[in-house]
Amino acid sequence: MKKCFTSYIFVLIMLTAGLCSCVGNKSGHGSSVNDTIPTFCAGDTADVIRITTQYLEHLKNKEFDEAMRMLYHIEGEHAYALTEQEKAELQRQYQLFPVLSYQINDYTFSGPYDTEINYTITFFEKGEDTSLPNTMSFSLKPQRINAVWCLSILNRSIN
Repeated sequence: MKKCFTSYIFVLIMLTAGLCSCVGNKSGHGSSVNDTIPTFCAGDTADVIRITTQYLEHLKNKEFDEAMRMLYHIEGEHAYALTEQEKAELQRQYQLFPVLSYQINDYTFSGPYDTEINYTITFFEKGEDTSLPNTMSFSLKPQRINAVWCLSILNRSIN
């Protein structure tokens, strides 16, 4: 329980550090014209961290179907479900590299189609007698589609 509370505090600190203002009208002249490019705000950061944490908790709890339902192919303004072959490949990956613990490392919001959240998982406890790497780093590419954040897989690397 204490570890979960500590993780919660860490997420709150990250959110506080990443605050930005939501602005729907940048003209400053009181016009009712809204921006055509999405503006990111603290709520977006919170949403992305929340869904990433939810995804990682599903993996940690071996709820693979629920985790895969959170992933999409994103093409422009459209999000598509994963194919059965992609789901089978992910299922195999999830079983080979189980999530014992995870850490969200960082996130970037560079533009409406250029966002990324990076995290590391530990997939086995490392003893003193082994030099094998026991963590893997992954990146997700969240994108807001019709005012809802969707996740897609970007890349992975063994550490």
